[in-house]
Amino acid sequence: MTSDWSLDNTFTTTVGISDYAIDGLSIYYYNNRINMVNKDNILVKEMILYDMLGREVARYEINNTNQIGIDIYVSPANYIVKVVLDDRFGIYKMHVD
Repeated sequence: MTSDWSLDNTFTTTVGISDYAIDGLSIYYYNNRINMVNKDNILVKEMILYDMLGREVARYEINNTNQIGIDIYVSPANYIVKVVLDDRFGIYKMHVD
């Protein structure tokens, strides 16, 4: 059985989460640690970790311009990291294995 609607309508967008990265700032996970490389010494106010359902897993007050390393102990999964600055924020995908 086919639908008349499906013959005329197709979806061309991809559902997903894009990186809205901040220039000069990168994030990666290694050995139970979130590492933030801050090449441009940007003042990072806060970092928030979300699971893929959008639930907040952890929140860290940073207020620092240096390289940042935060120990985390979470289940292996994909996470979203939101980095908050004074005037904007960045979104990063992160895989924990």
